[in-house]
Amino acid sequence: MGYNVVRLPRTDIMPLEIIGSRGEDVQRLGSLSDLARPRAIGGYPKIGDPVALPDIAGQCSSKIGAKIGCHLLDGFLGSLGASLGGSLDYSNAQRMIFQFEEVLSTRTPPAEIGDFLRYSELSFDNPAFRPYLVGRNALFVISEVIQSRSLLVWYERRDEQAAVVDLGLLNEIIDGIIEVSLVKGSRHVLRFRGTQRVTFGFKCFEFALMEGDVVLLAPDGGAVVLSTGSSGSAGGALLSGPGGGLLDFYSDGTGS
Repeated sequence: MGYNVVRLPRTDIMPLEIIGSRGEDVQRLGSLSDLARPRAIGGYPKIGDPVALPDIAGQCSSKIGAKIGCHLLDGFLGSLGASLGGSLDYSNAQRMIFQFEEVLSTRTPPAEIGDFLRYSELSFDNPAFRPYLVGRNALFVISEVIQSRSLLVWYERRDEQAAVVDLGLLNEIIDGIIEVSLVKGSRHVLRFRGTQRVTFGFKCFEFALMEGDVVLLAPDGGAVVLSTGSSGSAGGALLSGPGGGLLDFYSDGTGS
């Protein structure tokens, strides 16, 4: 599906944001309005209304060891203003499976971004942007984000049997305001639901110069990993690239 990863989901990552890449270090630098000013009437490209993405909402992660799963869960909860402190005292689970619900896409068509750039005055000499236009560094504009405010978590033993989940104890442990409930008809699947949507994936285009003209190039899906917190953050990486992430968009969720 070609989406890149936000390691620690955030509520404020949206289309038209500018990010820069130096190897594995990817930083948020500003917005398209900081990089380009329109020469003609019409203003900046518009961000569309959110649209449901049922294909992504229906996908599950592979089975993840409970210790790592706790840190991944805390990363998501942290983005919603809550925390479990890495605790799994409320369950005897040995493995966890994750699935985002209520996934929405918000985008600006790349063609609209391109049309805007054709008739704009660009500020590539800005000290914040210029270092990302030399060597192997790269400068990108985000065209689409995918967001969710609800996460399902399966708690299992190694023999794939349902683990015990003490919802009462969980509610005592959790710090912050977030809705936690058992999925109807299940004793080992929890729904964590916040009040705000957080961005956990995105699509972007790279700025490039060809014969003096600015063009937008689409990188391979998963090639850009946006880190929104320090590398030592307790939450860890909620998502990583294909083959090792919480939600791997190339997986059917049957991995072990």
